[in-house]
Amino acid sequence: MAEKLAPEKRHCFIHNGQTVFEWDQTLEEVNIYINLPPNVHPKQFYCKIQSKHLELGIKGNPPYLNHELSCPVKTDSSFWTLEDDTMHVTLQKRDKGQTWSSPIVGQGQLDPYSSDIEQKRLMLQRFQEENPGFDFSQAQFTGSCPDPRTFMGGIRTGRREHALGKSTQGVVRMASKRSKGGRWRLVIQLAAHPLHYPENPPNSHSRVLIVGNYCHDVLIQNGIVVGESLGGASSFVASVLNGMSIPCILVAKVGHDFRYEVNHSPILVSASKTTVFHAYFDSGIHDNGNQDRVLKRVRASDRISPIDLPDAKFDFGMAVGVGGEILPETLERMIEICDVVLVDIQSLIRDFDAVDGTVKLVELRETGFCSLLPRIGFLKASSEEAMFMDVEEVRKWCYVVVTNGEDGCKVCWKDREMGISPFLANQEDPTGAGDSFLGGLVTGLVQGLAVPDAALLGNFFGSLTVEQIGLPKFDPRLLQRVKDEVQGRKMQCLLYERNDDELMFLKPAGHEQFHSSLGAAKLLTRCAIQESTDCSGQPKLAVNPVYDEAMQTVEREP
Repeated sequence: MAEKLAPEKRHCFIHNGQTVFEWDQTLEEVNIYINLPPNVHPKQFYCKIQSKHLELGIKGNPPYLNHELSCPVKTDSSFWTLEDDTMHVTLQKRDKGQTWSSPIVGQGQLDPYSSDIEQKRLMLQRFQEENPGFDFSQAQFTGSCPDPRTFMGGIRTGRREHALGKSTQGVVRMASKRSKGGRWRLVIQLAAHPLHYPENPPNSHSRVLIVGNYCHDVLIQNGIVVGESLGGASSFVASVLNGMSIPCILVAKVGHDFRYEVNHSPILVSASKTTVFHAYFDSGIHDNGNQDRVLKRVRASDRISPIDLPDAKFDFGMAVGVGGEILPETLERMIEICDVVLVDIQSLIRDFDAVDGTVKLVELRETGFCSLLPRIGFLKASSEEAMFMDVEEVRKWCYVVVTNGEDGCKVCWKDREMGISPFLANQEDPTGAGDSFLGGLVTGLVQGLAVPDAALLGNFFGSLTVEQIGLPKFDPRLLQRVKDEVQGRKMQCLLYERNDDELMFLKPAGHEQFHSSLGAAKLLTRCAIQESTDCSGQPKLAVNPVYDEAMQTVEREP
């Protein structure tokens, strides 16, 4: 039903009789579409997205657009693609639900009537998102429409268990009225003074709670800094969950020097600095085909205590600390408020050299977390980390998942174990692969997949992550294909959605086909984005240039 409230048509900004750009918006995004000139190689186009500024054009030419944005955006989740003969710029709104009158300041502003229509459509989108059991596609407002961004305390993250008849009692009234054509329509009436509810209502129940600090990651090879990126296991996990549209809340602490724009705002400790890791890579390739790395914690932010966690209930909790920030009492509190808790063993067994911060591992039995293991659902470890625990003992209490890079992973539970096949990948940077694995695993569990299928989804996202340096950017077309495959797999395996540990551990029929389908989705997307070219290698561009500052090619000497 949500697609019925998608933009029916694009807005068009015309200047001097030519179309400069078209655009539309949803609750979360603003999309800009620009027709491209012919005979220009895709590599010549560029686009720079800043929080309040957009610049794009052809390299070596004056910018085609170089303007302030109407409202701020999240740069870490905004992106651009070349789609056939169109440049598509997707801007992630910093304030979800805010109604934009134009993407660019002073360019093609909507008139008041059109702006009101947009605001009503976004308000209905919000109602539809928060109340999936209703169909708001034919609903109408009586009187003025409120701001979808701020109405009733604003848009909140996480799953909403309430329906309109409960959460908005006294604020929203719905009635069915027969139109002149004899059809019934839904009429929404708003009270004059909307109620305000707290940020975390007592009965709210979100899907996933992620606990672990954000970090600054610095990648160093042969003494040279080759990359800097937002780091921390929580950022990689959230990237997967956000990409797969899994509602989640993230608890992380940072210092006053934190400089990244993120979807989930951290707790700012003004007297502290953000955790920093230096990852040192050598230039040699070893027998396993990969590069070794040495990890050092250069600086540590404050730890996360139980009082930092939200007063709410969650289906799944994820303890994914990287710098020793998760305390035993914090994990115990997570167990109390989450139905199932997944723990990355690096949160429990990492120690740090007192002189240079080099990461060391200690035996799990020597930590203060052992007494909590029988109460968690999953413990994930790399093959190296698994050497620091008694797998045979721990698997009696919970699922143990051991990742092994290009060989996939192994899932152990009680007296059983099974191998989960890997996906081919061209490794660039192993950082965060295990974290993305956990993100894929919990995504599968949230969707009701059996444990082997969920672990397969974890392997898939791990393989995507190692192919990029730093925090990965997932292609939206690939994510949509994966969502479709997961939904199809879920429908095939309804039998396995029972809350039965024995059944959930079995490999459902069709598991290998699920692996093949995910691999095919990855391959198809990779082919589609390679220079946006057709089979002959020629760019798919064929339209006239636009705007009075039109894109033009640069004449170069042969």
